[in-house]
Amino acid sequence: MAVPLPRQGDLWEVQLVGKNRPGDREKPHHIRLVAIVTTDLYNEYGLAYLVAPVLPWSDKRGNLPTNLVLDASDAGTLEKSIVFTTQMRPIAPWRLVRLAGKLPPAKLDALRETLRVTFDI
Repeated sequence: MAVPLPRQGDLWEVQLVGKNRPGDREKPHHIRLVAIVTTDLYNEYGLAYLVAPVLPWSDKRGNLPTNLVLDASDAGTLEKSIVFTTQMRPIAPWRLVRLAGKLPPAKLDALRETLRVTFDI
């Protein structure tokens, strides 16, 4: 089954830990929710994707201008969360497990603004 092409603002479950072993995807501690932050143009090449982890809300991380707050209704997240843009990392395409949701247009714009703040661009 072909994996859909990731788009900026998509929320994906990805395999961040472990090697490329079939059994790793069945271990819940190996699967994490992330937001795709690379542009759609870059994503078309499928070389790697830059992702930011989606973490549970905390006052310490949630109030930083470099993080995007997600409410429980945003993109299907189950609880108030943050996109932690200061902890971004590249991942290989084979680490994609499942498309979990998409940020609404207003939140995608907010993510782009958060990236501008994070990188001072």
